[in-house]
Amino acid sequence: MLTLTKSNSASCLESLDELSMSWKSLEEYVKHHGGDKPISRILIANNGIAAVKGIRSMRKWEYSELGIEKALCFVCMVTPDDLAANAEYVRLADEVVEVPGGSNNNNYANVDLIVDIAQRKQVDAVWAGWGHASENPSLPARLAADKRKITFLGPGAVAMYALGDKIGSSIIAQSAGVPCINWSGTGISMKEQLDTGNPDVPPELYKQACVTTVEEALEKGDMVGYPLMVKASEGGGGKGIRRVEKREDLATALLQVQTEVVGSPVFLMQLFSGGRHLEVQVLADQHGHVTTLNGRDCSIQRRHQKIIEEGPPVIADSDTLEKMERAAASLARAVGYVGVGTVEYLYRDGQFYFLEMNPRLQVEHTVTELVTDVNLPLAMLLVGMGIPLSQIPDIRSLFQLEDRHGDSPIDFLTAKRGPPKCHVIAARITAENPDAGFRPTSGQIFELNFRVSPHVWGYFSVFGRGAVHEFADSQFGHIFSRGGSRESARKHLILALKELTLYGQIRTTTQYLIKMLELEDYKTNAINTQWLDGLLANKTINTSVPEGDSLLLNVVCGAVVKAMVAVKQLRTETVTALDYGRMPSSSLLCTEFKVELILDNMKYCITVTCTDKSQFALALNGSLVNADARTLSDGRLLVFVNGKTVTVFFEEDSTGLRLEIDGKTVVFEKENDPATMRASTTGKLMRFLVKDGEHVQPGTPFAEIEVMKMLMQLQANHAGVISHVASEEMYVKAGDVLATLDLDDKEGITRAEVFTGQFPPFLPPHLRGVRCHQQLQGALRRAEAVLGGFTDPAFQPKNLGSDIVNEIASALYNPLLPYFEIQESFNAVRAALPKEVAEEVEKVISQDVLPQTGAGDEEASALRLRRRSSTEADGDGEEALQAAEQVKACCTKLLETMSPYEGDSRLAQLFATLRKHAEGHTNLVINTFGRLMEQYIAVEEKFSGKLDRREEVIAEMVKEKTIEAKSELGLNARRQRQLACVRVYEEMVSNHGVHAKSNLMLHCLAALQNVPTTSASAFSFDRRHSNKDPTIGAQAALSYLMKLLRELEQFRGQPYSEVALEARRLRIKIWTPSIETRRNALYSLVQEAAKSWQDASPEESWVVVKGYRNYGNALSHIVGSVHSIFEEMSSFLGPVYPTEVRFAVMELFVRRSHRQYAVEALSICDESTEHDREVMCAEFWFQRKAQDYALDRAASNSDHAFPTASSDEDIARNNRRLSGPGAALTGAAELDGGGKIPSKLRKNRKAKLTGGSFGGSFMDSISDMQELVKDWDGATHESVSPSRYNLIIACHNTATLEDRLTDLLKTRFCPEQCGQEGSTLVSPMARPGSREANMGGAPTIANNSQKAGAADGSPVHVLNLMLVATKGSREAKLPDVAFLEICSRLIQERRALLRELKISRVTVLVLRSVGYPAFYTFRDRLEWNEDLIYRNLNPPRAFMIEIGRLSQFYDIQPVADGPILNRHFRTFIAKQKGVDKKARGGDRTRFFVRALVLGRVMADREESKYFLESDVEHMLLECCDSLALSKGYVEKTSGKDVAFNRFGTLQMCNHLFLSVLPHIYLTRAEAIDILHSMVERNFGRLRQVGVIEVEIPLTVLEPLDEMPDTLTDRDSADITNASMDSFSGPGTRTRPVRMRVVCSNPSGHNVQTDAYLEVATSAVELKGGSHFTFKSILTEANAFRKGPLDGKELSTPYPPIDSLELRRLTAKGKETTFVYDFVTLFEKAVSKEWEEYKEQQDSSSEGLGSWIATNFWSSSGSKKPNKLLEAQELELNDKGDGLVAVDRAEGSNKCGMVAWRMRMHTPEQVGGREIIVIANDVTFQNGSLGIMEDQ
Repeated sequence: MLTLTKSNSASCLESLDELSMSWKSLEEYVKHHGGDKPISRILIANNGIAAVKGIRSMRKWEYSELGIEKALCFVCMVTPDDLAANAEYVRLADEVVEVPGGSNNNNYANVDLIVDIAQRKQVDAVWAGWGHASENPSLPARLAADKRKITFLGPGAVAMYALGDKIGSSIIAQSAGVPCINWSGTGISMKEQLDTGNPDVPPELYKQACVTTVEEALEKGDMVGYPLMVKASEGGGGKGIRRVEKREDLATALLQVQTEVVGSPVFLMQLFSGGRHLEVQVLADQHGHVTTLNGRDCSIQRRHQKIIEEGPPVIADSDTLEKMERAAASLARAVGYVGVGTVEYLYRDGQFYFLEMNPRLQVEHTVTELVTDVNLPLAMLLVGMGIPLSQIPDIRSLFQLEDRHGDSPIDFLTAKRGPPKCHVIAARITAENPDAGFRPTSGQIFELNFRVSPHVWGYFSVFGRGAVHEFADSQFGHIFSRGGSRESARKHLILALKELTLYGQIRTTTQYLIKMLELEDYKTNAINTQWLDGLLANKTINTSVPEGDSLLLNVVCGAVVKAMVAVKQLRTETVTALDYGRMPSSSLLCTEFKVELILDNMKYCITVTCTDKSQFALALNGSLVNADARTLSDGRLLVFVNGKTVTVFFEEDSTGLRLEIDGKTVVFEKENDPATMRASTTGKLMRFLVKDGEHVQPGTPFAEIEVMKMLMQLQANHAGVISHVASEEMYVKAGDVLATLDLDDKEGITRAEVFTGQFPPFLPPHLRGVRCHQQLQGALRRAEAVLGGFTDPAFQPKNLGSDIVNEIASALYNPLLPYFEIQESFNAVRAALPKEVAEEVEKVISQDVLPQTGAGDEEASALRLRRRSSTEADGDGEEALQAAEQVKACCTKLLETMSPYEGDSRLAQLFATLRKHAEGHTNLVINTFGRLMEQYIAVEEKFSGKLDRREEVIAEMVKEKTIEAKSELGLNARRQRQLACVRVYEEMVSNHGVHAKSNLMLHCLAALQNVPTTSASAFSFDRRHSNKDPTIGAQAALSYLMKLLRELEQFRGQPYSEVALEARRLRIKIWTPSIETRRNALYSLVQEAAKSWQDASPEESWVVVKGYRNYGNALSHIVGSVHSIFEEMSSFLGPVYPTEVRFAVMELFVRRSHRQYAVEALSICDESTEHDREVMCAEFWFQRKAQDYALDRAASNSDHAFPTASSDEDIARNNRRLSGPGAALTGAAELDGGGKIPSKLRKNRKAKLTGGSFGGSFMDSISDMQELVKDWDGATHESVSPSRYNLIIACHNTATLEDRLTDLLKTRFCPEQCGQEGSTLVSPMARPGSREANMGGAPTIANNSQKAGAADGSPVHVLNLMLVATKGSREAKLPDVAFLEICSRLIQERRALLRELKISRVTVLVLRSVGYPAFYTFRDRLEWNEDLIYRNLNPPRAFMIEIGRLSQFYDIQPVADGPILNRHFRTFIAKQKGVDKKARGGDRTRFFVRALVLGRVMADREESKYFLESDVEHMLLECCDSLALSKGYVEKTSGKDVAFNRFGTLQMCNHLFLSVLPHIYLTRAEAIDILHSMVERNFGRLRQVGVIEVEIPLTVLEPLDEMPDTLTDRDSADITNASMDSFSGPGTRTRPVRMRVVCSNPSGHNVQTDAYLEVATSAVELKGGSHFTFKSILTEANAFRKGPLDGKELSTPYPPIDSLELRRLTAKGKETTFVYDFVTLFEKAVSKEWEEYKEQQDSSSEGLGSWIATNFWSSSGSKKPNKLLEAQELELNDKGDGLVAVDRAEGSNKCGMVAWRMRMHTPEQVGGREIIVIANDVTFQNGSLGIMEDQ
């Protein structure tokens, strides 16, 4: 039953038929159309696009016309290569049979295999498509011989043999009268035989047309004429064909053709130049009917392989085309052709010549299908079923018959076809490299996306994630466009090619085709068969080298790709190492890469720096370009550059880097070695054309490689002798080495030229916002990138942090910031609010939040406000402050208005923005910078203090991140581990950029310096005395900031030292009032002291000297403070202040600067001169205290306190236990509610200890007191040092000083008159009621003769010249150097007078209204030149840093031009005296750093312990930083940091001296242990700056019950002489013990700590008075060893660098260890074994009670012995045949080999394990080995 239905189209290819029919079965269809053999099972004996096209064409008919699903079953052959390539036809197949891989001889061209599969699979027919076995006559013959008569869908064996063979077809064609071009068979005819119907070419005729030998080829070549073509009869698709221009090349071409198509006959044909290649499609059935289906123009060929096909041909007129078709039809009928075939002609100037007939379906058949609407693969199937042509529906439609399924006959000789449906142009998509002569390529295809349109259709053999393997045909796709005209079809095809998305490892011809189709020659159809070869020869089209800015844009993309690949590789290696528990190298954390790209023989050398995770900065010859790259899900990159966005696919192999940028190919080559000959593509190396060892010339073919069924020759590029590397018949990949070349001219090799130009001014990758909130977001992103470990080469490293922070601060202080941020958040959620609410919110934002200043526009308003807010002039910031308060009020109002909608998640961002600004501008600034500080802390806190233990830190980080990753859902354990390692890698990269991060943090902290915290009016002294945390009751943001600052303060290590110091300064500054506030506080205290001084009753005891009544104890609470007053007091010496205030301040200065001395007979007076040139003078005697040392833990019972100064010495202290914002001036530890000292602490506590009131000095300053080295008259046991007279002259201008100095010296410098009214020694720390304050009038100076000077007349007295530069004066504008020059001149002019007055030292003080005073010291012994050692150092303090110990063996010089981070340390360069620079060791120069560690009186043990662990350690690190900066620079040697000083001398023998002034409430053992741990903790940093010794003198307050019980009488005496009376602590009696801890590490491997008591020796032992010496403290670690200073005087100078240390330095210079330090290394290793053993024991006993655990440890574990390693040095005996023990000093060896017998006491063998260690001494004769060493 047939049912007819209407349709809109007559084409089976495009849509359903107009009158389609429904069929019950295939058999019914075949029978209805006159067929006799239904075919349902079809074997597809092909692959690639042939199989895809055949299956789809027949499947479409099955669906659209037959209407029976699965009526056809397609059985496909498939090789492993096609399976691996994800071939498309495999997916279309119904059944698949796997066949052997390799070349097609093993599979698709193997007739036996095809027949066998057809028989086993019981197929009805075989469809061979094109190529492979499609033209092999044996295939249809074998199938016809099968008992089942398997149908071959194509011509029979006879016709295929007759016409399929190019030679036979040419003989038949010329015999049939078809015009033929001159060829090797010209003149041969078999017309009579054709007339009988026998198309078989007689063998003798066939042989006459062939050439088999070179001789025959040469003979017939001369007949044919040159140029000619050598062709294989069985070749095709560009295979088996060669062009020969001259006779000499014929032999080679013949051999190549015979090799490509083995066994095929070969013939010669004259080259037809300048012609066109036209062909006619033929279709014939089994009933003798033949028709032609129009023609095609296939003239665009390269290497005779078609590239572009189009139809119908427009170059020939219709009459000529008709003649071609008739000739083709008659030829098919003459041979009894069946199926689809193609007759090819050469056409030129209206003439055509027979070329060949292809007895198969051709690749370009789809052109004919679109022109005629005939489904050719289906026609082959229907013909195979026996259906006549006249009953094939498509043929009936072609001849315009209305009944498609009718049976009316058609006379094909006279019937007229319908006109062409359209013009069609087809483009073959091949895996070939057009820039390398269309060389085949193979590889993966990652994405293939073809967009079908009404005018474009196409098909491909593979799709996404497929591949083109080396055995496949290079063509894997075919695209067809159609249009009403040729031009229309051309445009549609170009558009389709441009929209084709194809990325993979292969190269394609897509871009080449686009450019070719746009050439004018193609547009005008002025082409021929040689046209494309001419384009290739002339390189008319280049698809890989762009021009202009596009070229450099592609270079940028290439560099970004290379950098991303490098980053990914480093990341993978690092993550893998972490995953396997290995420590990755720091080189894997690199973020800067050197990239070299070669394009068109031009080399681009680019430095690529990662500025963020996906952002890069590219530097080229001084120019810079930024780019952003994001990875897409398909592996491609989305690159933002020059304001554009491009999509980049990249593939890198051994030959170079290939990019597909927006579909355009760019290839960057590698700079290959010209002596290496590599395979240009993947394929099979068939043979070498040049023997091994032969000489080749440039251009000589040296090898043949088979690629995709084609033979390609490889040519030598240079002359030389070849050496084979690869073997013949082996498969090679692109880039594999085939041979090497011994070059003839090694110097003349041309290499890529280096590009010397620059990038053009590219736009930034992203459009930067101009509004302040956009700038803030961008700056914060840059800051986060820096915190991620990235940097930006656009900025200098030192400027990067400042630029970012300045941009952040600029945006934060922009008054428009709230408006823009709130407006942006509101606009995003406006639709979520009711209309009336939204309008109200918008009104508030625009009217109240937006600053209203009357300016013309918003930006101008902001600029005006920002300028005002950034100025410091009075009143200028009020407007900005009011604007900020207005914004705060408006945000609060908006929050109230929108409160009903707070639960709406869509409004969360808006509410967050409003709350942020409602908290105030200060909170905004703090929170913005605080988030950056949090990110810094999150990473760096893990490395702080552990820089020398990175492996342990990173291992712990992996553990932590693994635990965190377990919370990730959906990840298995393996993925969790990898995720953890990735996160650790990111933090390692972040830490790798720690220096840039720290620089950023420093600028963030600097930006927070001006954040308003506490105003002067809100400052309260009482609050400073409270015991509450300063953040309680303060704003949340301030508490948040203080928390972050405390965390930063705890950072340890060189990269963090400046950050920790700056955080510490900022934290103190936050709670420190301004300088005005502190001055007001000091003024109040001074006024109160002046008032009490004026109101004192006559009966009170006051010291009066020359009419001046001393303030005495009225100032004691200020004098004894640990806080600076010098900066504050300078303002009160001016003439505008009352006299009593100025006198009080001057006395305060005297006593404060001499608080380590006893000040006596102080007298102050002033003199008024003309023009208000006032001069103030102060004179006094001062003497080193040898008795009556008073220590008071509460300096005063005053209720007043003085605020902390942040600009002076106090900045060096960390007042952890501050009771408020600042600390009490008195330094009281515990005060009652009214600020009084508790009664339990008021008891008078005194002791006798030589020194000053604050820890004092314990020896004379060699520099300052060297004039007094001789015995003095009247010296007593108690008076070690004599009294000295000091005159201070204070002036307010230099003119007064010049006018009055001489007169003042003569009239005021009168030592013998000072103290005439009875002088009294006044203690700076004396309290009312103490013995010091209540002493009688008996002077302590024996007689006035002592006051006159030394007994020998040496100068001893001191003159201080004080210049007070008041604000606004001329002197205030003068630099210090100007003051120095003036004073130096004044002193030099009065040298004689100074000597006459017995003045030994003149100190010039410059006091300014702001800043710390400057000190300049001039000495008599220096001919009144400045003593540079004392620059900016107050001479009375000099003895505390023991400068005199440096001068005996060294010439010392202060580092005057280095950065002074802290005024309480000095750095000195010490050059050893008497050393020949040419001698071994050279210029023996070292650094000495001398520091004072100040602090208040300790409250208890906890505070004392914290002080040592924090303040002392901070000072140690600051000294290290100063030392590193003083060294000048750091050079890299052998990959290690090696420190040099500014003079270029390697320094590794530096010394640190830290004098701890506060008394420490600890036992000596506790102090030693803490200091030893501190030095060990900073071992790495000390070693880095070359410090081998740290010396720390201090005083401990040791409880009496913890004093050693084993002290001898002498020990007790020493303690008594050097300590105070019993001290009553908090429930404990203590006594001070003066001690010194020396931590040395000369070997660089182990810290050795020695501790000493500073004990006094009596005058009996040492004449001239009491001296102090060192006495070793025997600790557990050094129970049997005394330190090297034991028994030596405290003034013992530092020894010179000895020979042992020089040898140690020599070994370090050779990057090895000094031989005698190996003993220390072994001991350290054994100690570490015991530590690990202890940890294991502790973990195994975890969970047990303390008593059980202790007993478990002692019972089950080994007990650690006191001595872990015993070493006995060995040497050769006298006979030289054995070793004997020797006891000698280190470095005394006389042989280059040193040996020890060691006994190691390990946990496994506590009793000891004996080993022999032998090592080479590289410092002995440079480590050379001689006879003795050999023995």
